[in-house]
Parts: sequence; C-alpha cells; structure tokens
Amino acid sequence: MNRRKIKKQLIKMNRKSTVLAMLILAYLAIVLAAPDVSVSTALHFTGVRIASVILSAALTSITNIK
Repeated sequence: MNRRKIKKQLIKMNRKSTVLAMLILAYLAIVLAAPDVSVSTALHFTGVRIASVILSAALTSITNIK
C-alpha cells in the first residue's frame, strides 16, 4: 500500500467516525427530548427536530462514503 491509498483509507475512517458521532448525538437528543412530565412539549419538539437534522446529515454522509 502506497501513501495515497493509506491517506484515502484514513479519510474514510474519519468520515465513518464522524457519522457514528452524529448518530450518537441524535440518539442523545432523542433521549433528552423524551416526553417527560417535567419537560415541556416545545422543548421535546425542538429536540426531535435537531435529532432528525443530525440523522439526515449522517445518512447523506453515509451515502457519500459508498
């Protein structure tokens, strides 16, 4: 393996790790936005919206890797 191939592999690995981080963030946003008695519905909806945006970004980057 030459340097160029190694570099490409590293870039792909970095992209995959960022996707994983995005998915974890989305999961946390959903968990934090879980409809609780103490949590207002507005906060819940904003959390869900943020999570959906993160998920869509992660999905687009996954499709770009392949």
